Amino acid sequence: NVNASDYVIDRFDGRDYIISGGGNGDRIKAIEIGFRQNTFFNTQLTGEHNLKRKNIKLRWYGGFNILDQYIPDQRRLFYTQDGNDSTAPYYALLGLGAGQKSGSIFYSFLNDYIYNAGADVSYPFSVKGKKQMLKAGYLFQEKDRIFDSRPFFINTASNAIKLLPANEIFNAQNFGEGNDKLQFNEIAGNAFRYMANNILNAAYVQLDNSLSDKLRLVWGVRFESFDQLVGSKDVNDPRHVRSVVNDFLPGINLTYKPSNSTNIRLAASQTVVRPEFRELSPFAFY
Repeated sequence: NVNASDYVIDRFDGRDYIISGGGNGDRIKAIEIGFRQNTFFNTQLTGEHNLKRKNIKLRWYGGFNILDQYIPDQRRLFYTQDGNDSTAPYYALLGLGAGQKSGSIFYSFLNDYIYNAGADVSYPFSVKGKKQMLKAGYLFQEKDRIFDSRPFFINTASNAIKLLPANEIFNAQNFGEGNDKLQFNEIAGNAFRYMANNILNAAYVQLDNSLSDKLRLVWGVRFESFDQLVGSKDVNDPRHVRSVVNDFLPGINLTYKPSNSTNIRLAASQTVVRPEFRELSPFAFY
């Protein structure tokens, strides 16, 4: 599955209170144009087996997923006007530093590969004529990511160039050496690219007990071993972040059925939320 979007974001007569330092805020005109393509691929193989002699049901599965995102071109241009003077000209925000707010061009690739496999078994049995169920399972999942981006910026010290409209400001004759020209450069550093990997091994056991005609108890525990690496494999690289965590996650659900039309449930469980790759990576873009 491949989808793509070609977009334009055009802002007019907004206000920026950060650049102006407060007050009425500078009036702004801003435009962002870009193209983004996403590729999804998903495949899964499953099987179910009934072992009648032992009264056991087995379900197994394996899968492979791909998620690719490609941004071949994203551009931004930002103009400001003195918020206290509606007749003042609009100046393009092109300072002498490196930034992505205005006069920027951005390219990126993101590739995610996800592998998973697992199995579940269930075994029904009876205790004093009441049906019971024992379940257990295992899950393996590995996720790999490669991310690479290249941010470029354009700056100038020329107010004459900053006054030019968006359809003229980046004409070829405006680029060159010296403060009266535009300069084009790339933001250096390895913070704009990273690799990441996580491996999850999980297992669970669960009992579904009919305690009486009106009382049912479902309870169990899940164990997760999670190994995550983000940034770089090199421990001396400042981007390197690694964590290995083992968690026991119990859960219980008690159901009381006072009548055929009423269920009263009491449940408690412990869960865990894992950080996403982007939350731990050094890459920052907005």
